[in-house]
Parts: sequence; structure tokens; C-alpha cells
Amino acid sequence: MTHHTLLVAIAAMAVVTAFCRVIPFLLSPKSRLLTLLSSDHPATKIIGPVLLVALAVVTLTEPILGSPNWSTLIPYGVGGLITTVVLRWSGSVGLAVVVAIVGFGLTEYCLSLLVPYSSA
Repeated sequence: MTHHTLLVAIAAMAVVTAFCRVIPFLLSPKSRLLTLLSSDHPATKIIGPVLLVALAVVTLTEPILGSPNWSTLIPYGVGGLITTVVLRWSGSVGLAVVVAIVGFGLTEYCLSLLVPYSSA
């Protein structure tokens, strides 16, 4: 993932998060949209997991298609597995993402110790 792509992904997540946090203050108290957003409607409960899946697809596509080898696939697979397990266990999207990032980093670090990169 290039720095430009990473910055675009972070900016997109920031805009979506800010929009979700600010919109209730912009709507009138009698707004139908505000009622929907503040209820336990299934459409509002699925937003977090959907954003997580979208983020995973965007993050995984470029490295896996660009370099389909075990040193790439294993860390991303471990990160995806950790995300799934932690999300199922805790129900917290934020916790799942943070723990998965740590797991991804540790897996990549351990692999770099086991299989050093060739200098060729």
C-alpha cells in the first residue's frame, strides 16, 4: 500500500466517522432520519461491521494481488482471522481493528525473523 493510498483511506474513514457523529446535531428533533439513526433498527446496527469489511477488502486487495506469496498472505490472513474472532467475541469494531493491527504487525515481524528478505 502506498502512502498516497493510505492517506486517502484514512481521509475517507475520517469523513465517514465525522459524518456519523455530526449529522444528529444538524437534523431537527422531529426528523425521520434522526429517529432511524437513534433507534435499534437493523440498518443502523450493521454500519460498523460493513465499514470493517469494506476496509478489509480495500486493505487486502492491493498487497495480495500485487505480491501473492506466503510472506504476504500469512500476515494478512492472521489479521483477518484475528479481526473476525475479536469482533465475534467482543462485539466491538474498534477493539477488533486495533487487536488485528497488532496481530498483523507481530506476525509480519516474526516472519521477517524466520525468513529474512533476500538482498537480490
